Amino acid sequence: KRNDFPLLEARSAGNNRDDENDDDDFLGDENDIEKATRKMEEAKFKQEMKDEAFKRKMEIVRSLQKSFYSSASDNDDMLTTISESGIIHNLPLWRVSWTELPGRSNVLIVHETLYTNMFETILNRDEPYYFGHLFLEGGSKSLKESNEKYKLKSWQQEKEFMTKSMEKNDSSETGSAVIGSLLRIVDYRRMSDGNLLLLVQALDRFVVTKAIREVPYALADVQLLPDTEEIYQDCLETDSAAKEMEEEVSSLRSNAITESFRYQDYEYDETIKLPVPDREDLSKSDVVGSNLLKVLPLAPYSKTVNPVDLEDTKVTYDSSSDFSDTITTKEETSLEYKLADYGILHKPTPHPEIDNHSKFSSDELEEQLWICIDDYLRITRKSVQAELLSLLPHHKKWPSKFLLESTAAFLEESSGTGFRRISEDYLNSPTYSTIVERFEMANSDLSGEFGKFM
Repeated sequence: KRNDFPLLEARSAGNNRDDENDDDDFLGDENDIEKATRKMEEAKFKQEMKDEAFKRKMEIVRSLQKSFYSSASDNDDMLTTISESGIIHNLPLWRVSWTELPGRSNVLIVHETLYTNMFETILNRDEPYYFGHLFLEGGSKSLKESNEKYKLKSWQQEKEFMTKSMEKNDSSETGSAVIGSLLRIVDYRRMSDGNLLLLVQALDRFVVTKAIREVPYALADVQLLPDTEEIYQDCLETDSAAKEMEEEVSSLRSNAITESFRYQDYEYDETIKLPVPDREDLSKSDVVGSNLLKVLPLAPYSKTVNPVDLEDTKVTYDSSSDFSDTITTKEETSLEYKLADYGILHKPTPHPEIDNHSKFSSDELEEQLWICIDDYLRITRKSVQAELLSLLPHHKKWPSKFLLESTAAFLEESSGTGFRRISEDYLNSPTYSTIVERFEMANSDLSGEFGKFM
């Protein structure tokens, strides 16, 4: 009978053999798991040893850096100093392929060797930690090229270079930037890989007056350049004002610079810190982009300093250095006029959504102001207070990206917000009744968080 079913017999025998080997296969699986676990533990141990070796290496590097930069900071000849006239001597320059404007804050990741050297030197000196930001086409890569147009130049040297280029009809020679921004480091972190993380604020504009050196990093003497309206507070006509002689302008410029420094503690909150852990083993994974947005893009005003208290504050300048050198003779036209005349200093580019008129009616001026407010709130992601929004004029033709109008309309239509805009009667012709209306609105509870709709 068994021979009648040979296939079934073969299958049965095969099944029996598989059953006999099941225990061996299970033991084999256990051995594989044990080997894999051992390999993982060995890899983990090797990585820990590698990390520990790297940590010890970085401790040695930090110790050497501290010793090196502390001795380098004692070199008085290269210390950054500021005179009452606004001339800054030996200002370290960070030349990169993008621009920075006064009033802004930024977070910098420094990884280039020459700039790590520069910033470590700055951080091992006394505060404030000043450095200059200067645009350079191509950034650090251009520093490695022996091209004349990438060399650090004073504004006079740059003028000569551009004049020669124009004589050769060489339009490709764009020249090197000599107008930059004075920046201050307000907080920093040293990363475990040797990189630096810096929180900086851009304070003022400057022009390079003397190129001192380019290696190991750039140093220059610069002249601070306040805005024209700061210099000529009683003269708003830029063209005529800039033609004043340097003898008259120099003192006005100096006063404007003193005013700028006087109110820096209010206009730039130096107590703000990087939203990043402060520890020695800091890695890139600890730096969260969404957290960095809390300190960007504009420098915040101080929440503790009252600007009124700064009115009589005396501004002190460095007196240890020789500030006898001048940017131009007093018999010549002003520096500002020369820079504009040579095409080095340009007038600000008009806002794309603001009419470039020399004269506005009061209504037109208010309309332009609202556009600027809307623009500011979008950039900074700030909340808009209901008290402010209630004053938004009715039935205006706003730009396409204007958000305040839609926000105000949404709040008016929403029940329970308690929001209402001031009537057109008050905006057009304030009467006793509309003034009472305005007073009642000012004293009503309009402190809701309407900014979330922006």
